[in-house]
Amino acid sequence: MSRWLRRIALLSLLALSTSCGANRAVAAQTISAVNVAAAEELPPQQFGQQLAAMHANGVSVVRSDAPWGLIQPRRPGPAGPGWRWARTDYWVTAFARHDLTWEPILDYSAGWAKLCAGFCAPTVNGTYAAFARAVAARYGAGGTFWSEHPGLPRRPARVFEVWNEENVSAYSVAPERYASLYAAARQAIRSVDPSASVIVGGLADDSGPFSPRQDYPSRYVRAMFAAQPGLVGHVDGFGLHPYGASGVDVEEWTAHFRQTLDGLGEGSAPIDITEFGWRIGGPHGESWRAEQMRLVARGLSRSNCGIRLLAPYDWVNPPGLPGFDFGLAGAAPGHVVLRPAGAAWFRTLRGREPELRLCP
Repeated sequence: MSRWLRRIALLSLLALSTSCGANRAVAAQTISAVNVAAAEELPPQQFGQQLAAMHANGVSVVRSDAPWGLIQPRRPGPAGPGWRWARTDYWVTAFARHDLTWEPILDYSAGWAKLCAGFCAPTVNGTYAAFARAVAARYGAGGTFWSEHPGLPRRPARVFEVWNEENVSAYSVAPERYASLYAAARQAIRSVDPSASVIVGGLADDSGPFSPRQDYPSRYVRAMFAAQPGLVGHVDGFGLHPYGASGVDVEEWTAHFRQTLDGLGEGSAPIDITEFGWRIGGPHGESWRAEQMRLVARGLSRSNCGIRLLAPYDWVNPPGLPGFDFGLAGAAPGHVVLRPAGAAWFRTLRGREPELRLCP
């Protein structure tokens, strides 16, 4: 089935179920964001050039890790918690100078806080909650970083993402375990920044064609709420990584996830699409990738799916990862060039796309 026929079929299916869904208005233009972890590793001059290009293309939020092991490498002791803010201060200073707001991903367990290998959950929720609270107390509204740097434009973090792809094996946290971890982190963050939006870390699908039976993000949040029903009405938003096989699949994954949230009583909670995209050099070529980016920008930037933020993965490719280049821009020293997919994405976002009632 062609992508346009699939889109018509999707809209027809959703129209049949509008009486069951939340009555959401079509959103204003969503927040333009991008993932920047690889850009942070560039030399300072190149980093600044990349940030300037992001801002020039309309990006207002940048998403990257707030690594717990980097910020608190040793167990707290008699000398105090041992926070080390130098690296994240450097990033946030650069972001603010380019009128960009950081969205920190609060990940992963520091070595001293876990008994398991890999990117697993901490042994005790309270240690992670204390870390989350400290990040918000430093970089959120009223954070100490801003009082220590009065000359910087004030761009406090507004959204804090609890973990990343916790439904994927590499970063796996069981949904019932995650529900309690999220609740502890949210309470800790909002104790120092009541205005903060604390979201469920981006949940990923299997990067393939849409299939309701394989909607792993929906399955995960159902298990979360089954384990902790008190979460209903106490989640500030949901991160989603709809790595669909095409732009239409991204729309379908997103619409189905919204239906799941509606059914769980979370119809008013925003969806932040904190990752999606296709790698350069794939089997279809760059012109195909550009068309998929255009399609998603048209379909989701002004939809009624409650999408607050769109953050493609990623701005530039992580160095040393051949075959994994999802970058919208190149990282050549001295200048920044948007690839066709990046140019298509930002050009479409800048336009006044028609409203689209994609979700029930």
